[in-house]
Amino acid sequence: MSTTIGNHITAVNLFKIITAAAVTFTTILVFSYDIDLSTVRQFLQNVTNTKANHEGRQFLQNVTNKQSNLEGDFSSSVGKFFSSRYLPNSVQMRIDEKSWMENGVIYRPTEKKTHKNEKYPSQKLAAFEPLVPFNKTWFFSGSKSPTPSVTKKKIILWYEPVTYTVRSESLYPLRFCPDFPCSMTTNKKYLKESSLLVFNAEVLKKDPPLRASSDQLFMFHNVEAPTSSGFIPKRFSTPQWRSVFNWTMDYRTDSTFPIYYGVVRRNPNPPTPKNYTQVLLSKSNGTVAWMASNCGASSKRDQYVKELKKHINVDIYGECGSFRCDRKSDESCNNDIATKYKFYLAFENSLCPDYITEKFFRFMSRDIITVSRTFKDTLDIQAAPGTYIDTNNYSSPAKLAEYLNYLDKNDTEYLNIHREKDKYIYVFEDYPLRNKDGSIHFMHYQWEAVPFCEVCQRLWNLKANVSERVDDILKWFDSRPCVKPTDLV
Repeated sequence: MSTTIGNHITAVNLFKIITAAAVTFTTILVFSYDIDLSTVRQFLQNVTNTKANHEGRQFLQNVTNKQSNLEGDFSSSVGKFFSSRYLPNSVQMRIDEKSWMENGVIYRPTEKKTHKNEKYPSQKLAAFEPLVPFNKTWFFSGSKSPTPSVTKKKIILWYEPVTYTVRSESLYPLRFCPDFPCSMTTNKKYLKESSLLVFNAEVLKKDPPLRASSDQLFMFHNVEAPTSSGFIPKRFSTPQWRSVFNWTMDYRTDSTFPIYYGVVRRNPNPPTPKNYTQVLLSKSNGTVAWMASNCGASSKRDQYVKELKKHINVDIYGECGSFRCDRKSDESCNNDIATKYKFYLAFENSLCPDYITEKFFRFMSRDIITVSRTFKDTLDIQAAPGTYIDTNNYSSPAKLAEYLNYLDKNDTEYLNIHREKDKYIYVFEDYPLRNKDGSIHFMHYQWEAVPFCEVCQRLWNLKANVSERVDDILKWFDSRPCVKPTDLV
């Protein structure tokens, strides 16, 4: 089948091909479908240039105006799109030398240039960034009517925003799906017009607001572990809050829209040539590093590190140690640690199901091996095997130290982990929190902009016979509790 996408194939066909085509990896990706992707490449170039966004939208409109000639209900595949989980068998479709599409999301090298009117503050620290193109036929695949007319975008209002949310008096597009028919704001003047109100679970007021209409939805948003001080008390435990939420957006995989602190994707590009000998030589002065400012955490990570230090050298950065690293300049500090040390301890402050924070993803993209300590099996759905060290596989700090010392003395085994790790990309969003003078006083990392694309798609495809309600948010929140550590005597 030899076709030109812009003329003979709809975007629905394209997504069908993505989920069904067999892929052979050589120097480039070769598909069982012979597709001319020149139009897609042109679109990718267009959307990276703010001045050319109109052209990009026009391309997508041309694609989605074609009729699908494939049978079956495409909406049955929607659930696998936008997925934040690590999916080792996802089909990837090459778009250009460095970019590809996977599960409905385009992954492309981060454009480092900041445009004049860019809404989202970002240091653009991740090597790759996502883009979700708007495909009208697919987007409305679950709608009650075939292709609803979009005369006005649906509004998502941050009623109680998190600290890193963009504050804006006006409406602004979604970060990685700007052509989706949804806008976001923090301005409550849009309350009555908003389709969805988002509430930061840690800062809820005494009473929820009245719904502007019966169709207005409320979403519970949380990125913190249940042990966080923000949940003392749990404001949503009161009767007036417990049954008002329709959706949940949380780091937990059982939430309506899971949001992680980063995602892992297999990189179809050939690994960048690297001098691994030089990587080893730079680490002659350090073995293990740990950075923490929350001392006395419920996971007892301080005690774990104390025991670990009896068997291997560990340098501790932050408030819990003698080495200093300013959070507002953590990019240079992280680079310095990754250069000097062989291992970095990404130890979570709480051992909770699915809870793994930016400290894991931020170091996975650097020349250092990450040692993770989190809830058992959490990494199985968020990371690739063989690319990190999991403390759950060792019965005690002493046993972990034994393995780290082994790797320290065996360069081949140590570098094998590096080589495996370099087959993947680690994608996240950075949100610098700035002072009035523009200087950064804190950096937050998250992966939620793409899940908000899914939120938008869901808002436009609500089904009358499907319940959009969380019966008891407190019961849901407490249903997967954190655990006490079992790897300390």
